[in-house]
Amino acid sequence: MTEVIGIVGAAGDLGRKLTLQASAHFDEVLIYDVSTDYAPATRGVDPALSPEAAKSQPQIMNSLEELLSRATVVHWAAPLSATDQIAGLAPGARLVLHDGVMANSRATAEHLTGQLGLADRISVVHCLMNDKCTVVVATDIGDSEHVMDHLEQLGLTPVLLNQKEHDEIMATSQGLFAVICSELNGSLKALDKRGLLTPSGRRLEIAMDDNESHWTSTTLDSALSNKELAQVLRHILDRVESK
Repeated sequence: MTEVIGIVGAAGDLGRKLTLQASAHFDEVLIYDVSTDYAPATRGVDPALSPEAAKSQPQIMNSLEELLSRATVVHWAAPLSATDQIAGLAPGARLVLHDGVMANSRATAEHLTGQLGLADRISVVHCLMNDKCTVVVATDIGDSEHVMDHLEQLGLTPVLLNQKEHDEIMATSQGLFAVICSELNGSLKALDKRGLLTPSGRRLEIAMDDNESHWTSTTLDSALSNKELAQVLRHILDRVESK
């Protein structure tokens, strides 16, 4: 069967990169976003993938319902809270939930399964946006086998982890920096204006201002919602207090 790829949340950073990634590997890509401010991505989820690699042009759908009625694989790159707008999928179609905290996706998957009977038709993944093209696939939530094959067809590198293991890793790899950005960015800028910023403080400020560190409020809120983050912070506090 020829896959028809749907991207919901196509105007966001992840959605735009997924759109380019899918357009480079599939003939039919449908996109939808509540925002009309869509601009093509300059690279895919694979950072080496340029717009010149696209072999098809995405089709902008007028409604979510239209996309869901036609797509055979739906990538949900919009906020998980918006999944309450899903009334159903096309026969045999699969839903791929993207979120940096898999516990959030688990709750959403369980809700959709209960409401719409989508058992074994939902997959939970997280695109790490690194140069290894890694996409973590949850082994203990929904369907992992089919989405592994699909991600490889997208030119990405799927890695299997269970939900808790993923969230523990992300607490260190993503969540800790999210806390620093949300709590310290304004303070460092104020110190910089007063001439009180050290070289190490300046390097941290530069890291937070780097384009790769520009999260949307939704992405930042998601990273900070990781329940495993508290354990990482407690460990750091214990080390500081022991000195």
